Amino acid sequence: MTISRPLWDIETGLSCEETMARLEENILSGDYQDALDLLGISNLIPTTTQGGT
Repeated sequence: MTISRPLWDIETGLSCEETMARLEENILSGDYQDALDLLGISNLIPTTTQGGT
């Protein structure tokens, strides 16, 4: 469930481009660090921290 959370949190009914943009926003937000850790790719994804740095 944790790994799929960035996808589940996206609204339904969006175009493919909108869905991919939202997924990218979710992953880069840092809110899904646990999912990235489980996938073993957390060090490959540049995420923002509180304050936008």
